[in-house]
Amino acid sequence: MKNTRFSALFLACVLMLLPALFSGCGEINEPASLSSSSSIAEPTENPPEEPSSQPESEIAASQRPEATEGPAQMADFEEVFAENPIDTKLSDDLSEASSSKAIFKAYETAGKYWKEMIPLAYNAAKEVVGEEDRVQLEQDQQTWKDTIDDIISAIQEENEDSSDGKITSARLIEERYRETAKTLCEIIFAETGKLPDFSPAMSDTPKG
Repeated sequence: MKNTRFSALFLACVLMLLPALFSGCGEINEPASLSSSSSIAEPTENPPEEPSSQPESEIAASQRPEATEGPAQMADFEEVFAENPIDTKLSDDLSEASSSKAIFKAYETAGKYWKEMIPLAYNAAKEVVGEEDRVQLEQDQQTWKDTIDDIISAIQEENEDSSDGKITSARLIEERYRETAKTLCEIIFAETGKLPDFSPAMSDTPKG
């Protein structure tokens, strides 16, 4: 009877201890689980950025705006062309003119000089431009030659009835020849940095 009571008591103790034993096992396994989780969640370090192999001087050069041609060359041409000998002589002749006849003569002479200057400047321009520009230059010159006589006639007819018609016609014709010669001189200046020689156009020597 005593043994039976002892066995029952022992069995009761064992049953009471079982929950504690299972609880202890759970507590022992949990840190391992946490350790596994922490190892998965641990962030990885990014590799350091490699320095650019492009030198700083090249980077700066690539960021620098490209140089553009400004209006300096055009300004230089205008300044140089304004000092051409034909305009200078015309200005001197007009300042000394004391009659309508003298004024007409000043414009007529300047127009003749500019007319003589056109083929001289044209030939000089052909020598300094490239092949493609030379073809265009020849076409433009031919167009001018085909139309200039009609333009001159129209100017003269339009002003023949006015009191100062002859002077006006001479001035407008001079301006028309000057405009064409100036365009050719600008082509030469753009390629050479200087104007062509004006002296042959202003020479009294007959042109052969």
